[in-house]
Amino acid sequence: MKTKNKAMKMSVTDIILKTVNYVVLFFLVIVMLYPFWDILVKSFMTDEEIISNGISLWPKRWHFVAYERILTDTTYNFVR
Repeated sequence: MKTKNKAMKMSVTDIILKTVNYVVLFFLVIVMLYPFWDILVKSFMTDEEIISNGISLWPKRWHFVAYERILTDTTYNFVR
């Protein structure tokens, strides 16, 4: 009975195809996760910063005003 070589060499086309697949998957992950990250980052910014900055990956200053308002304002009744 023949034993298969575990370290089989991949052809050039297989390597290219695998690389293209990884690049496409990485792009899809970024495209799908960025909106969630953007909302999370903007929740720590003031309205003025959101309007003036546009696209930002990290807030310049951390503000917790939105979370404070949601947790303390009786209009939202979030704690209930």
